[in-house]
Order: sequence, then C-alpha cells, then structure tokens
Amino acid sequence: MKDGQGAAITRQPSLILYAYDVTTGVVVDIGDRLNIVPVIDGYVVESAICSIPYGATQVREALRTTLCSNNKGLYSFQSPIEKLILRYVLEQTSYVPEDYSQEEKTSKEVNVSLDKFDPTPGMPTKFSIDNSRFLCTEGLFRPKKWGLDTKGLHQLVHEAVQMSPIDSRRTLYRNIYLAGGASLMPGLAEKLEQELAAIVPNSIHTQVHISPWRYNAAYLGAQIVASASTFSDSCVSLENLPTFLAHLQSSCF
Repeated sequence: MKDGQGAAITRQPSLILYAYDVTTGVVVDIGDRLNIVPVIDGYVVESAICSIPYGATQVREALRTTLCSNNKGLYSFQSPIEKLILRYVLEQTSYVPEDYSQEEKTSKEVNVSLDKFDPTPGMPTKFSIDNSRFLCTEGLFRPKKWGLDTKGLHQLVHEAVQMSPIDSRRTLYRNIYLAGGASLMPGLAEKLEQELAAIVPNSIHTQVHISPWRYNAAYLGAQIVASASTFSDSCVSLENLPTFLAHLQSSCF
C-alpha cells in the first residue's frame, strides 16, 4: 500500500517464478541452503518441497580446504578479509563441468591475481588453482565428495517432480528455474539438465531455465507483485491485522 499502512505475504518460490514471468515450474534455489519447490499455477506443492542444509557453504569449504593445502597454509581463510578473498577466487574460477572425468584429464592450472586486496609483505599475490575449481562444485551432484550421505541435486529435483500431481509432471520437467547465489556458477544449468535427462524416460523433455538476474529473482518478483493494480486488495491493513492473525493461527493449529 502506498501509505505504508499494510502488507502482503507471498511465498518466495512464487516470487521467483513471477520474475521469470511464469506461474508453474520447479524452483531450484541454491544459497547456503538448497530449496527445491514445485509450484503449479502459483500454488506451492507443499508435499513435494525438498529443503536441505547444504549448498554454497559446502562449495566454499571444499575450495577452502584445497587452497589451504596448495598454498602451504599462508592463508587460512578465517579472517574477514581472507573470507572475501575466498569468495573472490570462487566467483572468478569455479564452474560445473559437463564431464567431470574428462575435465580432470584435460584441465590446466589457472592463476588468480590478488593484487586488488593489497596483500601484506610476504603473502602471495596470486593463487594457482588446478582441478579444485570444479572439484568443489561436483559435490552438488555427487555429495559423497563433500562427505555427505545424501542424494545429488538432479535426484532431488526428480523426486520433487515425482511427488507432484501426475498430470503436471511433464510440465514441471521442462520448467525448472534456477535462483540464488550459487546458481550463478557457469555450467550448472547444463549439468543439471544433462543429469536429469539421464534418469527420466526418453519421452520426457527436461529443460532448465536461467536468467542473468536470478541472484535477485525473489526481489524482482516482489517488485512485480507490488506494482500490480490489484496489490492493495491483497494487503492486510493495520486495522485488520488482529483479525488476520487470529484467522491465521486458527488455520495453522
């Protein structure tokens, strides 16, 4: 509402889909947590939600462990500035290979300059990174590489679709939408699409959609909702807030 005397509540997966200009699809939101949420015509399929406490944190930790070993412990990546360096190295070099085994055989070392961080005397001004730049991301599809006993991203997406209404599954398979900071890694969408295609029948088409603004997809979706002409009608005013909360409490408990 324009006067700030009301508010509306919308589920984040629905907002992400609004940013993609659709109302049906599987939202794969990868941040510090992994959330896989099927949405059909704007309604979240509650029974099919998958939420697991791993994602970008494990990617960073896998890269940190390798960098500490390869750079003789000069950086521990524990201080605030070192954590910024780790994030910078991750964003500059990490990717998801289409064929992990082949990439291991053909990949070459790359150097990352740290001059912009003004390293102190005696500290290295660059990192040499080998296959650790894609080894750290492979855990998304092969969690055992992170020491986790759970299913890979493609398997979790497949299960979420299978737990959705049967008449919507084909539509969901071809409408998978990425969001979250970790979704920005190059090659992730292609790898997910490839791995999904390998476990579903040949008659089913799988497609993973990405956009350059997927990092802020939920925020952009909220802007779309707030700019709609019917937004004021969906808001709860301060006057009606006690009644709304009472109704919400009675419907949840």
